Amino acid sequence: MSSHAKSTALAHTEPMRGGNFYRLAIVGAGTLKGKEVAEVLSDRNFPSLDIKLLDDDESLGQLETLKDEITFIQSVRTEQFDKIDFTFFASDPDCTRRNWKTARKAGSAIVDLSYALEDEPDAVVRSPWIERQLGQALTVELQPGPSVVAHPAAVVLALILLRAHRAGRMKRAVATVYEPASEHGQRGMDELHEQTVNLLSFQQLPKNVFDIQVAFNMVSRYGQQAAPTLATIEHRVLKHYQRIAGKDAPLPSLLLVQAPVFHGHAFAVHIEMEQAMELATLSQALAGEHVHIPLPAQEVPTNVNAAGQGDVLLSIVPDPQRENPVKNWLGGWAVAVCICFTGCGYHTAGHGVQLPDNVRTIAIPAFVNDTQTYKIEQMLTAAVVREMVARTHYQVLNVPNQAADATLSGTVVSSYASPLTYDSQTGRAASVLVVVGMRVSLTDKQGKVLYQNPSYVFREQYQVSRELSSFFEEDSPAMQRLSREFARTLVSNILEGF
Repeated sequence: MSSHAKSTALAHTEPMRGGNFYRLAIVGAGTLKGKEVAEVLSDRNFPSLDIKLLDDDESLGQLETLKDEITFIQSVRTEQFDKIDFTFFASDPDCTRRNWKTARKAGSAIVDLSYALEDEPDAVVRSPWIERQLGQALTVELQPGPSVVAHPAAVVLALILLRAHRAGRMKRAVATVYEPASEHGQRGMDELHEQTVNLLSFQQLPKNVFDIQVAFNMVSRYGQQAAPTLATIEHRVLKHYQRIAGKDAPLPSLLLVQAPVFHGHAFAVHIEMEQAMELATLSQALAGEHVHIPLPAQEVPTNVNAAGQGDVLLSIVPDPQRENPVKNWLGGWAVAVCICFTGCGYHTAGHGVQLPDNVRTIAIPAFVNDTQTYKIEQMLTAAVVREMVARTHYQVLNVPNQAADATLSGTVVSSYASPLTYDSQTGRAASVLVVVGMRVSLTDKQGKVLYQNPSYVFREQYQVSRELSSFFEEDSPAMQRLSREFARTLVSNILEGF
């Protein structure tokens, strides 16, 4: 979307808007989805003149960093949509319903991440992943009706079942989807955290969001006061699946379960084919863009090792009780990083060519750090230099100059830590997941790109000590492990021409 020509319905006569630069608004900027949209726009250098952060709850006036500038969240008012080209509704459904027509009347295209507009007569449920899988021409126009971002569970199921169906006729498919607390926003994650702490300390459980115990529990139905219900979400997943996959796609039997996890969907899918099929054949059919199948020696997909990933992690096992079925475990797919913005972009894998024979010297200058994590770029640069020296015959320089046949450049684009477990006595985080995003390119003297990957994501877990004085020392080993893994992967990718 970032470089496509705009429709005349969106055009504003504004002399500053040359070169396809746009004005955007994010309604619900204080929500998890809203923050993710803003982060993705910044990371992908979306060509924007102005991005307005809007909300109508307690986040009003909250300071946010957007493209290295400090801004604040403003209230949702009619005049805020004047000359806005794209409005992302990441708010609660009621806020979306109150304001979307005002935004559209002002000339803005509508991208709905709240699902409030899915039943509007002219709404279109979109998933570029599935449109590409079906070989459809990607339409860039978002007018006249709102574009609704497809539910992430519907996207994953459509991607897997369409590929399985292409490999051979499918007799039946049964799927269980494990819903994370983050699908209910920050309130859902806070309630899961509070329930966990209160259970371990024998206190009363808060139930304002789920109206039922979800900590240390799995449920297929919320309490009567919860909204939306699990049945409503389950219906939405199937509805979105049918709208993006098409009427000829196999329709799975679906069960949605609330899991006691903070982030990341997990799926258990049982597929039965009409004819016997080799496991390797099915694996080859399912693997590809956006789907990664770990090797047998690698760890199976989990919510932890999938955190921060842009792909679906998938493991496949045969069912010994039947002749032609297989079981698929799709573990811990991270929703907010790739799907909440899926209407406007794709996860881009690294690509390159075999290094030319005339490349004998590679310069690896210090990586750039666009985050607030202290010295992270130094650890990553040092790890890559060590790996390159140990595994290759190339001479490595630490500064780019005429003696270098190629230059390896890197930028740390994101770095954050997310609590995984909590201490039952203090309520503080007991273990933390560190996630780091990198952008890397290798160019020759003439500036030709030999290898690039704009979206490396690596993660590492570490335990937090109860001693406050030692807290800041404990993330260093985790970052060192992460740096070594990043270096090994990067050098392997360059050498193998991925």
